Amino acid sequence: MFKIRGDLCAFDRDNWNRDKEKFDCPSATNVYHCIVDERNRSGEICIQPVWVQTGYCPEYNTDANTVDTVPCDQSAGCPEDPFQSNEVYQYPVCINKTYHGQPTAEEVDAVYFPLPTAVGISVVVVVAIIFVIAIVCYIRRRQKPGRRQEEEVSLLHRSEVPFFKTSAFHDAVHILQNGGKFLCFHGRWGSGKTTTAKQVYLSVTGRKPVVIEDIAEFDVSSCADCVIVEDPFSKHLSNVEDIMLKIKTLCSNIGNTKDNFAIFTMSDEEWTEVINEIKKILLELGIGPLHDICLNYDSLSPGDRNQILHSIFGHYNPKQAFGKVENIASGNELYLGYAETYTLLSRCRIFQTKPGPLLFSNRPLLYLKMYLERKCKSSEEMERSEFVMLVFMSLNKRTINLNKSNTELNELFMACDISLKNVQLSSIIPEEFVFREGEGVYVLQHDVIQRMVLVVFGTYHFEKLVRFSSWHELPDWIKEKSRLNIISKIMKSVNEIQPILEISHGKMTELRNKCESIPETRVPENSLNMKQ
Repeated sequence: MFKIRGDLCAFDRDNWNRDKEKFDCPSATNVYHCIVDERNRSGEICIQPVWVQTGYCPEYNTDANTVDTVPCDQSAGCPEDPFQSNEVYQYPVCINKTYHGQPTAEEVDAVYFPLPTAVGISVVVVVAIIFVIAIVCYIRRRQKPGRRQEEEVSLLHRSEVPFFKTSAFHDAVHILQNGGKFLCFHGRWGSGKTTTAKQVYLSVTGRKPVVIEDIAEFDVSSCADCVIVEDPFSKHLSNVEDIMLKIKTLCSNIGNTKDNFAIFTMSDEEWTEVINEIKKILLELGIGPLHDICLNYDSLSPGDRNQILHSIFGHYNPKQAFGKVENIASGNELYLGYAETYTLLSRCRIFQTKPGPLLFSNRPLLYLKMYLERKCKSSEEMERSEFVMLVFMSLNKRTINLNKSNTELNELFMACDISLKNVQLSSIIPEEFVFREGEGVYVLQHDVIQRMVLVVFGTYHFEKLVRFSSWHELPDWIKEKSRLNIISKIMKSVNEIQPILEISHGKMTELRNKCESIPETRVPENSLNMKQ
């Protein structure tokens, strides 16, 4: 029970230890906390600690009986390093929201101006603002309407993607730093598996992550480095036995070397199917257990959920009130994970008003598809051009390099009756779905964008999808349309949509024949599917 104090919590370790001894927490798991609650009341409780991110404060949630974390809203004294919530005494501003410390002489001088000086500064500032506005208006008048200038494309770099170090992150780092060699992050599509794996790898090794994107094409016999194995089975569902042999060889190599490890990422479906077999392999080899960490909504603490949402929304919408979405964070993960759902909501701001955060969080794939359909069928050439650019990137490993000539890009636009003459290609890069990866190089935010773009393209331009695709194997997200009874049709109309393209038997035959006509190109092993 949260015991309200008559005074503030201790600001130093000695007094904190005295209070801790008086309170007496018998459990090793639930440790002494002296923190404030959501009503800014100081109190004591024995509860499990949580990790608190830089720039945040712990706060007791009386309704949920848990420790949440909230942004530190003070101008000075906020946490500069992650810490455990029971050590909040180190940061007085988190315990006493009115605490600012004693101002120094320099700080007093910095905020005091005599009246004449203040008036003079105000005049200078006003003149400067007017001058800047005039320049901006002049530049805009000279720009071509309807086209963004290349230097104006304010796309984020891929390295700038926000990431909050959740309890799962800290648990993974602890496992690997204490001798663990095999770890698996599993969860729904878009739950942050690969991103978390890369951040853990970087934290433990201090090096840029090495990612095996397709283990089937990778020579595991000579690999004994620290690696991330990304979705090993998703692309090879009909070849599970061969993939298992590759995993066994890789694990054997890593298990016999010091300080190296392997991090696997898998969907929930993959995990359920192969977990027992992989654990059996490690048991046979005698090289340690497989530690598994789930990243789904239900596996996140309330504090982690809130901070993931805040880090994403605050990063992409720094001038908007976080409260608009804070109270509607939903755990309704059907096909798309929590992290990617709110990344879409934050980056594509139209979703914040139409349909709004609550409706979007419950059916993100439906509203994403509707948004892409509007672009696909738009009467505005700019919007259709942006959609076709997304199609090209989706058919080309989610990437485009504007520094190279793109014959296929021109052919695709011509097939869609759009001319690229006098068009700056950077002006039709959809900012809400794309990151910069280098000068003139752009990549789609996530493969959910890739999938849903191709679903929409295949729905309205199936013959073009067949023409410009180069799959040598039929994608598992393209299904033959089946007959639905009335109840199924009703349920389908009110539930979240599946990320699949349903086509007729004739179209399925046509696409399958196209796939079989394309020879499987074998690249040199370890050349393209292992990224750093």
